[in-house]
Amino acid sequence: MLENSIWHAFTSLDSDQHGNVTKSRLKVLTQNLGTLLDLADQKVEAGISEFRSTPTLTFEHYKYYLTHEVFSRLPADLTPDQLRVYHEAVEDTCWVLYRPTAMKRDMPTLPEECVRQLFRVFCCLGELMSDPDLAVQVVMNAGEVDFVASKFVQALGRVWDSADFQQLAEIIHHFKFTIFLAFLETRYTQDMETEALREAIDDVYDVVVEDVVKKGPLQRRADCVRGFRPLWCVLTPRDLRCYRRRDDARPQLRLPLSPQTQVVNLIEQSGVRPNRFSVSADGAALELAAPDYKTKFQWLSALETAVSFSGSPQGCQRHLAAARRAEWHQTEARQHEDDRRRLSQINIMDSTKAELEKAEEERKLAELEETRLELERLLQEEKQAKRDEELVRSAQSRVLRQEWEKREDLERLQRQKREAFEVLQKSKQRQLEEAQLRLREVEEGRVKLDRELKAARCKLITAERTKGQVESKLSRHVWRGCHADGRVGVAAGFADVA
Repeated sequence: MLENSIWHAFTSLDSDQHGNVTKSRLKVLTQNLGTLLDLADQKVEAGISEFRSTPTLTFEHYKYYLTHEVFSRLPADLTPDQLRVYHEAVEDTCWVLYRPTAMKRDMPTLPEECVRQLFRVFCCLGELMSDPDLAVQVVMNAGEVDFVASKFVQALGRVWDSADFQQLAEIIHHFKFTIFLAFLETRYTQDMETEALREAIDDVYDVVVEDVVKKGPLQRRADCVRGFRPLWCVLTPRDLRCYRRRDDARPQLRLPLSPQTQVVNLIEQSGVRPNRFSVSADGAALELAAPDYKTKFQWLSALETAVSFSGSPQGCQRHLAAARRAEWHQTEARQHEDDRRRLSQINIMDSTKAELEKAEEERKLAELEETRLELERLLQEEKQAKRDEELVRSAQSRVLRQEWEKREDLERLQRQKREAFEVLQKSKQRQLEEAQLRLREVEEGRVKLDRELKAARCKLITAERTKGQVESKLSRHVWRGCHADGRVGVAAGFADVA
């Protein structure tokens, strides 16, 4: 348990969070621890400078030094009470160093004293483990967080939802103190009165750290007068303490417990207060009475538990925590074994699958080989076909070349004929053009002659008309003269001339 507190103090001195702390800082811490353990005169911090040849120490090295150079110097005959006092002093010193880190929270709801008590609870139930990076850290497994959180929630008067926590535990298997504190504050302390939180944390602290098995009101038979007086009783494996009032700091009566302590359930008698029982230890006896029958048997069971653990240096809660931790580790070991077995089965299945795949692959390779041979045969046939095709193509190309040459000769003859025809056509065209030119000239001459003919005809017609008129006139004149002169023969001669 002390190593958990010292680890938190060690990490507070590790400003770089590299897992190493300089010897000068550790020397101061060791000196303070030596003073708290009444070893100041032995200078337990002096050997740190020569311990190992490095300027810094890891926690494992520092833990080894404290075990062999500091704690080994404590007297062997220390009483449990003295050990408890030393233990609390060392944890308080470690808390002073770790306090600045613990008090940095996003949504603080718990007062500092409650955080300190939870730190003590965490160190009591936590364990030192190595993470995958080969660094050590103090964590609380999910089972212990379940135990503490359920006690805290029930002390607040609420119902603990174990199923809801198990869902979280499947994700987070181990809690650091900061995560543990944030979990309690964010889940269960919102909208709660500070005094209620204090009382709930006190109950958890009493159970885990102070090792309180049971506490509550009882009545004790008075020695001087007949009757019972009310007391507030607190039971631990070390003793049974009775207080006048619940808030008293000093008990009115303290009865040390040992394995020889006797707890007796007193027989009910008429006229005597019911629900009585007695506790006897070291020659002293207490007769107590519970408020009811159920509470009496709860106290009887708690007293038997406390007596059974009275001779154990661990105490009740630490023994139960160790049992829970062992069960947790066994569960983890079984789970790891199941995982290993499952992984082995998976490996067997994988190997079988690999063998089957190999056989299938060999079969496929054989099929592929057959396919390859068949393809090679087909390829050879195709090559032969291509060679035959090449021969045919070469013959076809030769025939085609001959045909092409014949075609070129034919085209050349056709071209020559076409050229001769074009020459002849051009000659004929020229002749046609010359004939057309001559025709146009003839046409023009004809048109001209037509015009001239028309003009001549017009003149002839005019001349005919004029001749007619002249002849008419001449005839008249002739006939007139003939008649006058009797010269008909002259007129006839003129007529013949005309």
